[in-house]
Amino acid sequence: MTELWDAIIIGAGPAGASAAYFLGEMGLRAVVLEREALPRDKPCGGAVPRSALARFPFGFEPVIEDAVTLVRYAWLGEERPVALPDAPVVMVRRREFDAHILAHARAEVRDRTAVAEALADGDAVRVRTADGATLAGHYLLIAEGSTGVLARALGLASHRAHVPTLQADVPMERATGDWRGTALFQFGALPGGYMWVFPRRGSLSVGIVDFRRGRRPLRGALEAEMARLGIAAEGIRWRGHPLPVFAGRRALGRGRILLLGDAAGLVDPLLGEGIRYAIRSGQVAADVARRNLSAAEYTRRIAREMGRSLQRAREIAGLFYRFPWLAYSIATQDGRGTQWMTDVLAERSDYVGISRRLPGLVAGYLVSREGRRETR
Repeated sequence: MTELWDAIIIGAGPAGASAAYFLGEMGLRAVVLEREALPRDKPCGGAVPRSALARFPFGFEPVIEDAVTLVRYAWLGEERPVALPDAPVVMVRRREFDAHILAHARAEVRDRTAVAEALADGDAVRVRTADGATLAGHYLLIAEGSTGVLARALGLASHRAHVPTLQADVPMERATGDWRGTALFQFGALPGGYMWVFPRRGSLSVGIVDFRRGRRPLRGALEAEMARLGIAAEGIRWRGHPLPVFAGRRALGRGRILLLGDAAGLVDPLLGEGIRYAIRSGQVAADVARRNLSAAEYTRRIAREMGRSLQRAREIAGLFYRFPWLAYSIATQDGRGTQWMTDVLAERSDYVGISRRLPGLVAGYLVSREGRRETR
């Protein structure tokens, strides 16, 4: 007899682990299927807004490695620091972070379990694993990340917009200066993207992302900037992965099959942030399962709660990464740009609200720039 679950969750990342946690708190039975052995590493910058952590009633102190209190913005050798006194973003490693959420979930977890097939069967969804086991659930929550094959096999992976990233962990002793509490964003190293340096315990997360998806040498641009910053790149193990940024509204499932997090393309197309959206999508998916709602209702809720903001972020990104000097200038002009981004990360505002204020800030910058030219 096939065991029946309230939800079968594919993937143990932030989206899947969060869905498992909230389902368990609602009294629903969930099983998490993860193809890799747990805990496992994932290429990721590791920056998480505190607002995402606030969705859980338990603390994250055991897995927080640093908190960002200063941002350094760089453009063609120039740098401008901006203080973040409230430390709205913390640094984690995905290996520990994902496991921490999952450890609090009242769910069965089966790692080293790949899914071979899934199909809808009336009011249930049936899953066959690679080792021949069969499971059935009222819902199937696909949180397999950007490179999973199940969503594609089910015809649910169309219209994903993947952008290339390259990232590595660099031991702290390879870097000059004190990086504790300090994050760096460099807008001039690669037209159409940015380079980052984030602090961790004993190491730095160093990476680069190209939002315009050009055929540009990411590693060369990254290593050249690392040399300028005094960070040694020799012998570093680089890891590339596609970032599934939001590409517009689309169906996030069918029937009782729902897409979560990266599998749903819920990644900020301006900042590249995805963990906050992954956690929230897991929470929404759990509530949809509790209420016995459809994938269409799940899609509407995601669109209402984050899709509209992400669409506006996509429009802003189209401007900023076409003119990266503008992104740098807005970010550093009298601190307002950074404060607005902080408000978005803290969920005090969203990109719809930011876009209403942005034209005035851009106009003010252009006027001040022209004034500086006339006085030369």
